Parts: sequence; structure tokens; C-alpha cells
Amino acid sequence: MPPVTGAISRALVEGIIKENRVVMFSKTFCPFCNKVKDRLKSKFIPYHAVELNLGTETEMNNYQDLLKEMTGQRSVPNVFINGKHIGGCDDTLKLDDEGNLLPLGLIRNILLCNFFTTNDFRFGKSS
Repeated sequence: MPPVTGAISRALVEGIIKENRVVMFSKTFCPFCNKVKDRLKSKFIPYHAVELNLGTETEMNNYQDLLKEMTGQRSVPNVFINGKHIGGCDDTLKLDDEGNLLPLGLIRNILLCNFFTTNDFRFGKSS
């Protein structure tokens, strides 16, 4: 993913969440983020990762401050599915362990439609 640049606004973050079925605000070096990425990949769930550490430190902090304001959570991973805030690593893994990750928003059907209608299927879609 290219570095995060420009003004960080609530509208920008809400747009990212709205435009993507599964969004994870993440850092490339975060082991908890990597656990969630690995779990999503193991379930063949495509996701959009916003890697906060690829921008400036100020931008990263602005994203995290805004996420805190929106969700009460500043830490990463910060996961959204179908516009709904799921939480962090433990919340996302628990949702899957309980069998509720795939049913949320009928992600399996979305995946099958995407898989059979595009030749450009990939994990961790980047902007």
C-alpha cells in the first residue's frame, strides 16, 4: 500500500469503511494485526488493510486519534466489517471462533461472487 498522505478527516475514514466490506486499520509490524490477517486469509476473506505506519508519524497519530473518537479504540488492529466496528484482534478472532465471522454480512457469498467474476482476486487489497 502506498503511504498514507494528506489530511486525515472523519469523512476520509468513513469513506474507506463504506467502500470496503472488510477493513483493518493496521501496522505492518504488529503481531496482532498479522494474526487477524492470517485468520482472514485462512478463511479466504478479502480485506482492505490501511497500514498506518507507512505514512508519517503525525498522520498515523491522527488516524489513531480519529479512530478512538469514532470507536473508543485507538489500538490496532481496528477491524470493521460491512461498516460495523468489530474491534481488535481478540474481538475478531473470538467472532470467528464462535462461527460468526463468515455469516456476518454473508461474506462467503460475497467472496464466491468476487472469485468467479474477476481474474484479479487477491488478499489484502491495497489502495
